[in-house]
Amino acid sequence: MLFLFTLLVCCTSPVNETPSRTTDTHSRDLATEAEQLDFLAQYVTLKSAVSATEFHIVYHDNSNGLVPGPSDWDIRAVMRVDDVGAWVEGKEAVDSADLSWANDLLTNDLRPISDPTFYANATVELAVFAAEQIIFLRATTQ
Repeated sequence: MLFLFTLLVCCTSPVNETPSRTTDTHSRDLATEAEQLDFLAQYVTLKSAVSATEFHIVYHDNSNGLVPGPSDWDIRAVMRVDDVGAWVEGKEAVDSADLSWANDLLTNDLRPISDPTFYANATVELAVFAAEQIIFLRATTQ
């Protein structure tokens, strides 16, 4: 009897019908720059306009199912932005950061030559190349 009750509850309980945000997407997988920017905006709060980007977004949406949980992500993006100041608000300046993750995202248009300033908070690291208005962003739960 308990089994039948459990089966009835599980099978008739509302399930979160929000589409899953799970992805493993590179910017190069998207056909146009507009598609890249639209996709990036689904996973990163854009603090100012972005005119060019390369990224790799790995996102595991754990919000669906019978026992929803927190999602996990590793978001890596290189962006040319209109306002670098808006991106560093609320971030603490730090001495350095490992930027090796960005090597496979660098293109001729997004290859800075100036020295970066580094910022971080609990989940986001930024390397800001103010002269070129380029930001390296890594947000991770790992």
